[in-house]
Amino acid sequence: MKKLLGFLLGILLMTGTVAFAGEPLTLLPLGSLPEPQMGLKATATTPHSIVFTFTASTSTYTGLGYNFYFGTTSGGESATPVNSSLLTSICTSGACTATFYASGATGGQGTSALIVPLNTVYATVEACVPYGSSTVCSAPSNEVSCTIPLASSDIAPPASLAGTAH
Repeated sequence: MKKLLGFLLGILLMTGTVAFAGEPLTLLPLGSLPEPQMGLKATATTPHSIVFTFTASTSTYTGLGYNFYFGTTSGGESATPVNSSLLTSICTSGACTATFYASGATGGQGTSALIVPLNTVYATVEACVPYGSSTVCSAPSNEVSCTIPLASSDIAPPASLAGTAH
């Protein structure tokens, strides 16, 4: 078994690729993983959306995209991205923008049940690269937070008003 592992390791080190159980295994060079995104900012632009802006990753891997993670406490972001697939078309000339809406809304890059009036949403973003049947991601960006504003349309008016003249 040691000889087989040594042989496979030798092939991997020489070529960078070896097939294991039908899946190619490729080593990325050290220091080649996408770096964390810096300068992440969040703004609640309407009562039911958040716009995130940040500087694009300098990595040039094919398929590079971004995953956003939300939570309701500082450091409590979910391990599951809010977006259902990597966001690959949100950057122009190094500047990236992504908009998320409240559940039930359409448009933007996704929706979240956490985007409700007066709720504070904490978020991070990671640069990610598809890698075989999985995804390799950078460390998380800086954490940002914003509180979703309350709009007058969020408040139900009184049901009825009755009065008597005196």
